[in-house]
Amino acid sequence: MANEIEVIKTLSDIPNLSYIGYIWPSDKSEPIINDKHFDLELLKKYEGKQNPFIVEGNMYSASDKISISIRHNDSGYIITKVDFAEIKANETMEVSDQKYLHVNKHDNSKVLFRQVWSEQEDDNTIDFKVLRPLIKAFVGFEK
Repeated sequence: MANEIEVIKTLSDIPNLSYIGYIWPSDKSEPIINDKHFDLELLKKYEGKQNPFIVEGNMYSASDKISISIRHNDSGYIITKVDFAEIKANETMEVSDQKYLHVNKHDNSKVLFRQVWSEQEDDNTIDFKVLRPLIKAFVGFEK
């Protein structure tokens, strides 16, 4: 899992790619959504600040097959990068797509995620591996 899933230390370390996605700032009642092009400059306003902060954010670059997840906890941000091009090349991993109704849209649009499964040893099986969930990553919107 060296290149497939990576922890990013700061918001400014997020790769400068063309993303769609959303962030939900702590001082807003709804997320800031952009399904055309997400401007990374918006993230700079939250770097190193205690308030307001990003409660949650998800971005996806379809051209680069990179998903970014941003979560805030008491000590700062947990930022995860998932590289689906690397996952596709890894024979011990599989993916499945999942759709959820968009919480802040009233047009039945959906938020798309991709569940990554990893092949692992299991003490309950004899001589074969099982798939276990590894991570779920944002991959866009469906209208």
